[in-house]
Order: sequence, then C-alpha cells, then structure tokens
Amino acid sequence: MQQCPACNYELTLAEQTAAEGKCPSCGVYFAKYKARPENAARPPKSNEAPLAAEPAFRLAADPVKVAMRGLSGVQPVVVVDVHMRFWSMVVFMVKAALAAIPAMAILFVVFMALAGMVGGAFADARQSEPPCAHYTSSQLRSFVIQKTIKVGMTRDQVKRSWGEPTKVRTSYPGGDEWEYWNPAGDQVVTFGSHGCVTGWYTHRD
Repeated sequence: MQQCPACNYELTLAEQTAAEGKCPSCGVYFAKYKARPENAARPPKSNEAPLAAEPAFRLAADPVKVAMRGLSGVQPVVVVDVHMRFWSMVVFMVKAALAAIPAMAILFVVFMALAGMVGGAFADARQSEPPCAHYTSSQLRSFVIQKTIKVGMTRDQVKRSWGEPTKVRTSYPGGDEWEYWNPAGDQVVTFGSHGCVTGWYTHRD
C-alpha cells in the first residue's frame, strides 16, 4: 500500500494507478516532495511506514493506462468473485447456450465446406487412376502362362499370375502396394482405390 509522505494518506490500488505520482488527498507530487532538501533526509514518523524503494526499471507502457486512454472518469476494476441469484444464473446460462447455437452452425458449415474440398480432391485423384480392365479368359490364361501382369488387372488376377506377394504395404487413401522378391530387384505392384493395378516399378535396396 502506497502512503503519501506529506499527509500520510494511504492510496488504494485504483488511486495508485490513476494518481500518476500525485496524492489525491493533499495534491502533493511524491517526487517533488521528496526532492525538497528539508524532506530528503527526514526520517519516517513513528506511525509512518517507510516508503518502498523506487524500482530500478519501469515498463515502457502500463497496460492499464494504455487501456484507459481516451476514457475519462473510468477506474480499473479487479473482479475477485461473482454473486448471482440462482435463477438469474440459470437465465444467464440459458442465454449463453442459445447464443452458442449460431456459432455451432457456422462451425458446421465451415467443416462441411472443408470436407467437400478434401473429398473433391480425392475424387479427382481417383478419376485420374487407370480404370479396371475386362480381360477375356484366353487373355488371362496367356498372362498366367507368361507370368506377366497388366494395368487394370484385379488382385485375384495378379495372384494367379505372380502368386502371393512377399510384402503388402497399405497406402493412403486406399491403394495398396504388393512387393514381390526378385534377385534383380523387388517388383512392386501398385493398386488404385478401385482395387486394380495402376502400375509397377522395381525397388532396389
């Protein structure tokens, strides 16, 4: 608690913030009063607490004073507790819940818009995949005999030609990669989200 060195008036927290170094009771400026020669070495009275030392540094701007600029007659307020009647609090909570409905609606619209954009991007990616091919039984028999695979073959048709994969890697958003061991380099078959072959490549460690 700050005390005036001239009249011993104790300033409140609000008065300390708004006084700007001036006593609201007697109007004395603290710095000027203490700078007088007759008051510089005056010991404190018995009922007077010694003044706290001035801080070695000051903030560039007091946030309370900055917020109060241009607002005449205002005082800072510190809220330590809120006392409300029960039904007043019920009404307040109901109003807050009703006010949250438009906010939830806005968030829902934004979420649906983002979901539509992401879904459209995935749809475009799926459309760019080679479609599944419809091979005849004679063509499939020839592929199996030659141990070859073709773009557009299904997983079952790949198994008939190359057998079970050595390793299966699941990638996003739904296509898989089947790896087949080969001395010259593992053969990796890629599948699209539709479950058909989109291509293959050689993987060398």
